[in-house]
Amino acid sequence: MLINDRGNLIIDVIEGGGCAPDYTLSGVTFLVSGTLFEPTDFKAPVAQGGATSEARIQTWAGGASSIANTGGGGGAGYSEEPSTPIAATEVVTAAAAAAAGADGGSSSVGVLVVALGGQSPTGAQPGQGGQAAGGTGSIKFSGANGIQGAASQLGGGAAGSDGDGVSASGGPPNGGYANAPGALSGWPGGGGGSSAGAANFGRPGLVRVTFQVPSLPNAPRVIDINEYRDTADALSRVVPAPVDRVAGDLLLLLTSVQGNLVTITAPTWADGTLAQVATALLTGRAFFRTATGDANDDATVATSASERVTAHTYVIRGAGGNPEWTTASGNSNTVGTPAHTNTFGYRASLGISFAGILNNNGVTITVAPTTFEALLPTCGSANLVSSMTATCWKQFLGLGLPANTFGTTLANPWVAGTLVVPGT
Repeated sequence: MLINDRGNLIIDVIEGGGCAPDYTLSGVTFLVSGTLFEPTDFKAPVAQGGATSEARIQTWAGGASSIANTGGGGGAGYSEEPSTPIAATEVVTAAAAAAAGADGGSSSVGVLVVALGGQSPTGAQPGQGGQAAGGTGSIKFSGANGIQGAASQLGGGAAGSDGDGVSASGGPPNGGYANAPGALSGWPGGGGGSSAGAANFGRPGLVRVTFQVPSLPNAPRVIDINEYRDTADALSRVVPAPVDRVAGDLLLLLTSVQGNLVTITAPTWADGTLAQVATALLTGRAFFRTATGDANDDATVATSASERVTAHTYVIRGAGGNPEWTTASGNSNTVGTPAHTNTFGYRASLGISFAGILNNNGVTITVAPTTFEALLPTCGSANLVSSMTATCWKQFLGLGLPANTFGTTLANPWVAGTLVVPGT
C-alpha cells in the first residue's frame, strides 16, 4: 500500500489478495503538496529499466500570471528522473498563481527533482518560461515565454516529458497549453494570458510518481501508457502506440473530442470498437487491438468533423479475452462512471475508468475514482473549447465494478466509461 496525505490519492494496489512474480504499473499523482512514502515491493516501469527498486518521478511547475495590457505569463518548466530509488520524501506541488503579476511556483520531490515555475512579464520583458537550466533532474525542459505587448496576448505553454513548451500553439501532449486571454485551459503549468483590461492567473503544477508493483494473480497487467493530443483541428491523425509492447499484447485506445455530432473511428485498428458515447458538445469512444509489435499498432483516428482529439493508449499484458464497457454522460461537477457487470462472470480482471470533459473555462478533472491508481489527465490544446481525457485503473477480483466518480473543478458536459478486461 502507498499512502500520502493532504488530499492526494490513497492507493491500495491489489484487491482480492495475493501476490505474483508478475508486475503491473501503479503510481500516485500529487495534485497538492504532501508526502511520498516508499512502497514495500516495487520496481521501475519497464521503459525505465524495470528490474530494480526504483520509480519514475515527473514534476510540472506552476505557470505565471499575466499583467493587463502588458503581456502573458511564462509557462512552467518540467523535470524528471526516469528511474531512481525513493524513500519517504516531501513533495511540493505548485499551486495556482494567486494574483496578477505573480510568478509560478516550483514543484519538487525532495531535492532530487525540481521544476521551476514561469515568471510574470516586467515592463518591456515578456514573462519568461520556467528554465530547464535551473531545475534538477536527468530530463529537463523549459516552459515557453508569454507574449509581451498591449491588448490581448497569449501566456506561455508549459513543458512536458516530450519537450519544451510552445508560446502560441502545440507543445508536448502532457504540458499545459498556452492560455489565451480569458481562458484557463492550460493545466498543468500554463502561463496566464492578458488583455487590455484583465490578467489571467497562472495554472497550478503537478507531480506524478510511477512504478511497478506485484500483480494480482491471473489479472491483466498495465505495462505502459501513452498520452496524445491534437495541436490543430484535423479530420485524421496518427496516435502512436506505446513503446513497451510486444506482439500479443492487448492495446486499448480511449479518446474524447469536442463535438456531440462527431463520429470517431480507428480504421487501422480492425480488431474491435466499443460503443460511442456522446453528450452536448462532447464525444468519447474506445478501441482495442492485439499488438503486432510493428508500425501497424499506431492508430489512425478519424473524426467526421475537423476537431482536436485527446487520447490515452494502454498496453495490457495477460488479457484472457476482449474488453467490454458500460458508458454514461451528463453535465455536472462530478463525472459519474457507471457500474459494470462482467459478461464473463467472476474473474481476476483489470478495470479502467475513463472520463472526457469539455475543458473550457478552466475545467479540469482533479480527483480519481476511489481505490483506482494514479489519475492521468491530458488537457486539450484549444484555448477556449476542447476535450480533456482522463483515465485511471486497478486490478480486481469480482463480478464487475460499482459506479464511481471523477471530481472536477466546475460543472461541464462529460462522457464516461467503465472498461473491464478479463484475466486468464
